[in-house]
Amino acid sequence: MRLPPGTIIMVYQLALAGAHQVLLRHISGGLVNRLLSSVNALIIFSTAGVALAGSPSPSDAPPIDPLPASSIECMLGFLVFDTVLGLVQGFESSPRLMLAHHLMGLLSEGLTLYLGVGAYCTMVVHLAEGSTPLLHMSWLLLKRGQQKSTAFLAAGLLLVISFFILRVAIPAILLWGYMSTPVAFVLWGDHTGVYRLHLAVVTGFWLLNLFWFTKLLKATAHGGDKSSPRVS
Repeated sequence: MRLPPGTIIMVYQLALAGAHQVLLRHISGGLVNRLLSSVNALIIFSTAGVALAGSPSPSDAPPIDPLPASSIECMLGFLVFDTVLGLVQGFESSPRLMLAHHLMGLLSEGLTLYLGVGAYCTMVVHLAEGSTPLLHMSWLLLKRGQQKSTAFLAAGLLLVISFFILRVAIPAILLWGYMSTPVAFVLWGDHTGVYRLHLAVVTGFWLLNLFWFTKLLKATAHGGDKSSPRVS
């Protein structure tokens, strides 16, 4: 039985807020935020991967299957939680870019869930979360002064590779596929405006990630940067 729309969003937000308060009693706020971001990223990446691999013919046409819908609700719950947290406490890095990133995500994911179109596009975008835990692991090793360690070098190498594949290359291929297929919008029914909005959001995410990737390469070339962005 499928849960009523919005249930997972509320439960997920409450779980994140509760975990945040409990963890703050034991570890610093910056580490708590990155830990929760990493857990969320693993959930989103896993559900998106299973949804794409388990569907014989992934499509943007309605209706959305239960697993992609659950993945989207989890992401919405996290984006609301992290946006409120960022506005209250301040985003750790690039505050304007992070706020723009979160607002674009809320708009895109919310419309997908509400209208039932664009699930394939959204699941492909969710794959980007696969690089997030590696980013936070690299940050933690830097904070501990381990930038000369084998663990940091391995995490940094995997981060650069995964960031490029999941956040730069795959979105570029997705955009090229849509733009080179004039009839792609047909699957979106009467929501051609939402189709164009999704393309704009994916393009915006791609440009942001391209910017962050250049910063990541510069930080790597200089042996690490303790102010690495907390992307999500």
